[in-house]
Amino acid sequence: MTGQQLARQYYETLGRPALAAHFPALVPRMAVGLAGEGSECFGFDDALSRDHDWGAGFCIWLEEDDFRQYGAQVQAVYDSLPAEKAGFPIRRQQDEYSAGRVGCLCTQHWYRRYTGFPAGPETPAQWRRVPEAYLATVTNGTVFADPLGRFSAVREKLCAFYPEDVRLKKLAARAAAMAQELSALYQTGGYGGGAAGARGIYARGDVDGVSVKPAVCAVLQMDAPRAGGNARPAAGI
Repeated sequence: MTGQQLARQYYETLGRPALAAHFPALVPRMAVGLAGEGSECFGFDDALSRDHDWGAGFCIWLEEDDFRQYGAQVQAVYDSLPAEKAGFPIRRQQDEYSAGRVGCLCTQHWYRRYTGFPAGPETPAQWRRVPEAYLATVTNGTVFADPLGRFSAVREKLCAFYPEDVRLKKLAARAAAMAQELSALYQTGGYGGGAAGARGIYARGDVDGVSVKPAVCAVLQMDAPRAGGNARPAAGI
């Protein structure tokens, strides 16, 4: 069973009935799911993930006004849920690694934490300030329920990825970093220098997430005259 499956079961069999019983008027304004930090949110968890910060738990996102008025009460109900599900422990905000990752959370605080803005970035300048890793973290996981739709509206905007102009600027920045590293390694002998160095970088595959393979092929061609025309791409290049 994955962390996402366990979280959904815990919510649907125990969490949702308890929340509906205590907050019948508030439930239609709650967003519930599991997203954020942790391998289970990205869907990468496995048996080895269970040795730390793993178990049943889910997030309840409230709008800021509701969070201010009801947040502590909702968290108290979450904390009162059974401490075990399907043989796995329950994750609490009091746990060492789980604070701010499960239980009752504020929608605006959640998005500000990862993007710097309570409803996500709006302008190109704001989008440029959001690191790719944070964008991945804030849009991973699953939303189990969101009747109000406000949490999901911001999420969908972020899932659409960077505006094209910003995406191109970020690609250009990565390409510049790639060129700088390739040049430095070629000249200073990193990875063995010259063609050997280029092959070492090729084996890495990327620099900051951008493929270096086309550039490495160019470096190998550039090295050919110095090597007496004998520099050849490694197998597979």
